[in-house]
Amino acid sequence: MLGKEVVCGMNEYNIREKEEANHRAKQHIGRRSRSMVVLSVDKDMTKSGSGTKRRYCDAMCDCGSVTRLDLRSITSGRAKWCCFCQVAENERVSRKASLNPRPHHKGSRYSRWKKLIYSKFDCKCAICGSSEDINAHHLNSRDIHPESVFDVDNGVVLCHDCHHIFHLEYGFGHNTAEQFNEWILQGIS
Repeated sequence: MLGKEVVCGMNEYNIREKEEANHRAKQHIGRRSRSMVVLSVDKDMTKSGSGTKRRYCDAMCDCGSVTRLDLRSITSGRAKWCCFCQVAENERVSRKASLNPRPHHKGSRYSRWKKLIYSKFDCKCAICGSSEDINAHHLNSRDIHPESVFDVDNGVVLCHDCHHIFHLEYGFGHNTAEQFNEWILQGIS
């Protein structure tokens, strides 16, 4: 036979690639996405109902229940809670939405806050210094600190890329200034 030796339909390159993918997947054990922590990751990919291959993991919610998830939902920050906590959160959000139907990012008060944050940081990302595609980021998010939504000391300017990386690491919502400071220190080390 010409070329690489084939073992069970896989050549040497495919075997090495699969081993590297398994190693990368194992690095997610212990990773936190909002209230979910990865406990274990499947060694092999599994075909889902739609025919795409997915890698699944077992994750524990802060409430103590263990849930089986697609690993991508953890790495992307989509996994917020287990199904029990999700139902409770949906009920909480629907009650809150009925009390305050306008999101905080609409209206002149938010626009003024954003302009103040931009001017405070000279329209430059606090991490990389870029002035392109910038965002005003709340250090303490609205969902856990609604009283400081428009506080100028509760904001920082981040470019789109740095903002996205922060939220991939710490999820969307339930964010704190302590998480932001920890994230900055991780980047420096």
